[in-house]
Amino acid sequence: MSIDTRIETFEYHASKTKLRLSLASAAVFVTGGTLMCIYTKLVVLGVILIGMGIAIFFTIRKMINNPKPLLRIDPKGISVSTGQLDVSLLWSDIKQFKGNIQEGMENVYVFLNDPEPILNTLDLSNMKRKMYRSNLTKLGTFVFFPTAIINMNTIELLKLLEKYRKIANKTE
Repeated sequence: MSIDTRIETFEYHASKTKLRLSLASAAVFVTGGTLMCIYTKLVVLGVILIGMGIAIFFTIRKMINNPKPLLRIDPKGISVSTGQLDVSLLWSDIKQFKGNIQEGMENVYVFLNDPEPILNTLDLSNMKRKMYRSNLTKLGTFVFFPTAIINMNTIELLKLLEKYRKIANKTE
């Protein structure tokens, strides 16, 4: 595989400030759920809010402690490291990129030509593998990352990624 020199290397790290603000939102979920359990009869909803808050907390804590960039773009392809998922993809593995909002968070979705072999090579627990397979079935991909926590406009990032994918695959 020849490496195209028109593709520059970029690294996008998650903003520590934005991640800390997200931790505050996790605390709001836990606090709200606790208050709901104590002062109302909506205990099930309260427990769900507490669970969501705890899940958000641990996910964000992993991202804060992750020394790798959230997204690395280079002449060979991209690497995504969210704390939950750590995957490197060649440009030839990637079919397209799309932006979308899921559960109130803007994400970039990476659609792959043949995702199963890549998913099978990842070192994942059985629970994570099932979750990623579920994402693959529901969303059409298991590789996506939030853009609200990096300091780049989602539309500009999508244009850059798609431009580089076309250059690397010579499909302009």
